[in-house]
Amino acid sequence: MASKEGEVKIVIDPHDEIGEINGNIYGHFIEHLGKCIYGGIWKEGGLDQRVVDLAKGLDPPLLRWPGGNFASGYHWIDGIGPLKDRSPKFDLAWRKIDSNTFGTNEFMKLCRILHAEPYICVNMGSGTAEEAANWVEYCNHAGGSHYSNLRIKEGEVKPFGVKYWGLGNEVYGDWQIGHCDATTYARKALEFSKRMKWVDASIKTIAVGCDDPQWNWEVLRTTKDTIDYISLHKYYYDPNYYERVAAPLEAEKSLGRLAATIFAATGERRIKIAFDEWNLWHPEAKLENGLRQSPVLADAIFAAGIFNAMHRLCSEVQIACFAQLVNVLPLIISDGEGARTTPPYLTFKLYRQHTGSKALRVRTSCETYSSKAWGDMRVPIVDVSATLDKLGKGIAIFIVNRDIEREMKCDMRIAGLENCRNAEVHELNGEGVENTDVKITRNQDISFSNEFVHVVPPHSITVIKSTIDSR
Repeated sequence: MASKEGEVKIVIDPHDEIGEINGNIYGHFIEHLGKCIYGGIWKEGGLDQRVVDLAKGLDPPLLRWPGGNFASGYHWIDGIGPLKDRSPKFDLAWRKIDSNTFGTNEFMKLCRILHAEPYICVNMGSGTAEEAANWVEYCNHAGGSHYSNLRIKEGEVKPFGVKYWGLGNEVYGDWQIGHCDATTYARKALEFSKRMKWVDASIKTIAVGCDDPQWNWEVLRTTKDTIDYISLHKYYYDPNYYERVAAPLEAEKSLGRLAATIFAATGERRIKIAFDEWNLWHPEAKLENGLRQSPVLADAIFAAGIFNAMHRLCSEVQIACFAQLVNVLPLIISDGEGARTTPPYLTFKLYRQHTGSKALRVRTSCETYSSKAWGDMRVPIVDVSATLDKLGKGIAIFIVNRDIEREMKCDMRIAGLENCRNAEVHELNGEGVENTDVKITRNQDISFSNEFVHVVPPHSITVIKSTIDSR
């Protein structure tokens, strides 16, 4: 499958499936940090409808809260009851006063409006297993117990039914309240998960993982019979555009290592990966400005690379959360000028709208370039993934052209396709990779057959969507 300069060979067999894609890989994250919650989602004692409307446009499947670092010092009981009776508390994680006016009930209201599955991270920094189990009781128990009755007293008769529960956040780092070693964390996580599942056996718990195989091994060996996921957090940046858009390959390798560690430590593949914090972190985003940054087209292309990687790793990665939804390294910016979207917001919208339920194996041959920032690896100039819908008839091909200057001629071969038909073409692009002015366009339909050629423009994300013959 050798290719010439500026040419790409892509071969897809609709019968060669990798596995099922869990829609939760398009999840999101909100934290009591900067102006993500207060001054973003929540303004003057209520949800900001401008932000909510833009969030709806993402069709978010999953929303993680309350942190992040904030979770390691958050006591959920402080955030329930009438708003006027809630006392502000000093947050040690970000050294700010938190009003506690956005708590569990407000989060659940937001999830209901967005039709998003709630994902709550419990406090394993200053909190206890009893406190975590009580939170599960408050959210999920039908009634007749102390904490479920508190929920009912607030007018929430029906249980919230929170399925996903994170067992702390990044406690491997000394920046975290409750920092500890892997052995200590694993023992605590075992106890937390056990007690929480005694309240509701149907919940899924997510243990803290990281990019250290020894940490992950210890946590998995101890908790393997009670947890359901292990997490990974990754943030990237490099001033060089080509290094930035190469970073998803490093993420793919890290996720692959974690998947291998899961199997080595447990002897099975039951436990899945929650890639529940990921993003580019620009140098301009500092605590002093609430981690505000201005994402550009390069961020959108980076996000597409992450999604393609997760398509390929769909059997292992079943949850992912972009960090964060509003104002903090944002998809949505809300300020005095109003609420508006950023380039990676459009990547989410494009993939969420067109991704099918099954990932297909794709063979791609193209030029590569060398990346030094992420471990001296070869990076394909074009990255491709493909999916099928649940009926096995609708195919979507996602093509990322990383090249700044050159269009790429893609020689496409679709195995077993007998008849020619039309295909939709959707393109995300902008004037330049450091430009914030980015849009999605619906291009002219093309002929889709077992062999066809399509040219993708520089620095672009292209989706080709069509049908295949009955299987």
